[in-house]
Amino acid sequence: MEIIVSRLKLHSAQKEIIANAKRFNTVRFGRRGGKSRLGVYLAQSTMLQGFPVGLFVPTHTYSEDFWEEIKERLYPITSYKSESTHVLNIHGGGHLKIWSMEKERAGRGRKYKRVIFDEFAFAKDPKKTWELAARPTLSDMEGDAWFLSTPNGHMNYFKDVCENEKVDDKYPDKHLEWKSFHFPTSANPYISSEELRKLEANTDPLTWAQEYLAEFVTFAGKPFAYSFDRKRYVKEFDAPDKKYPLRISFDFNIDPMTCTIHQDIGNASRTHDEFRLMNSNTYELCDAIIAKYGGYYLEITGDATGNSGNAMVAKNINNYTIIKNKLQLNAPQMFVPEKNPAHSNSRVLCNSILYRHTDYLIHPRCKGLILDLEMVEMKDDNTIDKKKYGAHHLDAWRYYNNAFHYTFLKNNV
Repeated sequence: MEIIVSRLKLHSAQKEIIANAKRFNTVRFGRRGGKSRLGVYLAQSTMLQGFPVGLFVPTHTYSEDFWEEIKERLYPITSYKSESTHVLNIHGGGHLKIWSMEKERAGRGRKYKRVIFDEFAFAKDPKKTWELAARPTLSDMEGDAWFLSTPNGHMNYFKDVCENEKVDDKYPDKHLEWKSFHFPTSANPYISSEELRKLEANTDPLTWAQEYLAEFVTFAGKPFAYSFDRKRYVKEFDAPDKKYPLRISFDFNIDPMTCTIHQDIGNASRTHDEFRLMNSNTYELCDAIIAKYGGYYLEITGDATGNSGNAMVAKNINNYTIIKNKLQLNAPQMFVPEKNPAHSNSRVLCNSILYRHTDYLIHPRCKGLILDLEMVEMKDDNTIDKKKYGAHHLDAWRYYNNAFHYTFLKNNV
């Protein structure tokens, strides 16, 4: 019986990478450039030769698309599969194990013909994972390594490994084993030039350079809202219009309980107000909203964790159930996400909105949000630094943008 295994077709940039590869290869691709699918090709081709492959990702969430695709392609010859441990064996000896770089001992003690790092720049401690864990796994079979990623700032270990192909007087032969590849999103022929034009028009220059041109850029001081300018965005404007919905975005904490108040009319977006109640709860926050905005048609979004019961509310009731009942809302008025947007994706979206939106203002009374926009910074792992600064108003504001302005980068964030 003939068994057919589906093989990936490579586009021209991917073929160029394969044709010119050395033992250690860094691949810097813009978003949607074909980086992760190249990873599937690299893993599959090695497994079909009967060799073991290790895939390393920042967290297992990053591997979901990879895992689903390679399972489907190798299904006809799969001999063993584990969803819990992300292990796949095929007839003929090929083996795949997916490792999360969150674990310090990821890959230790294994032997691989090929290791692949996907989104290497976003790992917690990529240098340690590569040098102490993954690199030794290649010695027995003299295997190769692939570092695939979109850039993540300028001061990043991914940038360091991308420069290993340069001649180094201290290690004169190192560059002979390393090859660095760099392709923008436009290298993918399946992304139209018109789509790229629209993306560039709706994206701030720093984000465009990093995410789509795959350049190493510096976000000075690592602020979350690097496109925010108080003089440009903070202005007085009229009270909200009762003929249009008032959009409220919640961030749930005991201290403080926070929400931001917004209204979108045509192309005009306005952040009208904020609430910040200390030592409070969801019931009291709803009472404050009713007292000030009780006559408006309301639409609700916010922190996805509010869908879970917790100790802040009586009888462990879901926060959004309380909001829905207290504010007397119907299901169409609830725009609550199943999960919160990743900090890195929120940052791209929010800064693109700030930079490109033609009519986006924040009222001066939103002092907490304005301070957050000026003060909140990112950590090296591309998450918001909440130990340094609380960021509660910022969270509510980014949840609002994600719920009602996601179309700025709908298919790419």
